[in-house]
Amino acid sequence: MVSAGAYAPALVAAAIGETLERCGAAPESVDVCVVPEGNAGWMRDALASADLDRDEWRRLDGEFVDSLSRRGALGCAGPLVCLDDGWRAGLVKPGQRVLLVGVESSKWVHAGVLVDWTLAGPDGGAG
Repeated sequence: MVSAGAYAPALVAAAIGETLERCGAAPESVDVCVVPEGNAGWMRDALASADLDRDEWRRLDGEFVDSLSRRGALGCAGPLVCLDDGWRAGLVKPGQRVLLVGVESSKWVHAGVLVDWTLAGPDGGAG
């Protein structure tokens, strides 16, 4: 594992926590969390082993969308490609609250956005 990868879970946890805090939203209000090019299971395990297992992360368990295993590392396009994959697969549907986070572990920056999804699925239906 590259050293930047060792810090990605902490940055993802910070992005989730800070985005929810700044939006005044509880973790329970999030229907789908799109994580950047990382396997959500690996990140959960890494957080727990590094004593970074934040409450927000545990409350969102099972609500994650990721596509690293199918797409590989995509850099800054990763979160948006993963969001598109989730939408096309019917995991992101109208009426859901979606938390999208992105990190750049080599620069130690992170960001997030919380949106109420309105776009119908690619077939015109609900997903």
